[in-house]
Amino acid sequence: PHQRIPFPFFYLYNFMFDIINVFLNRASNNDRLELCSQQLKSLPPALWNLPHLHELLLLDNQISEEDIDDKLVATFTSLLVLDLSRNSFSEIPKSFLEIPRLETLHLLRNKIEKVPSDMGRMKCLKVLGLSGNQLKEVPLPVCDLPCLEVLYLNYNLYNGNTTTN
Repeated sequence: PHQRIPFPFFYLYNFMFDIINVFLNRASNNDRLELCSQQLKSLPPALWNLPHLHELLLLDNQISEEDIDDKLVATFTSLLVLDLSRNSFSEIPKSFLEIPRLETLHLLRNKIEKVPSDMGRMKCLKVLGLSGNQLKEVPLPVCDLPCLEVLYLNYNLYNGNTTTN
């Protein structure tokens, strides 16, 4: 079998998709993974072999909500930071609301038009970054997140209205 890479931090920049999968299959004990600017249109299959990740940074790719499924929640129960800024999301996937320990969620500069009304289920969320999207309204439950310390909403179409839906 392959020898595992023992680094606590693993960063790949500008690699081809097949090469990324090879590296991910060999990297089992990493706490942090950055796959930024890879032009990824989906999550690499080998990503599911890294259940102990605390930080997953997938900035500046082409991933959308169609590429996210419930497997994300089942796999990343230790995930604290998820950054999918500068991708192709038009909505926040419901599965993100179920990541049990998630403290930081960045979805800056996507195409998100609406925030789910049940965002209040994210009991550990401290930082929510939604700047640079297409938000017109923010549902009141976002304001009721029990641990929320920082909420980024600048550079949206937001006009100060709130909604309970």
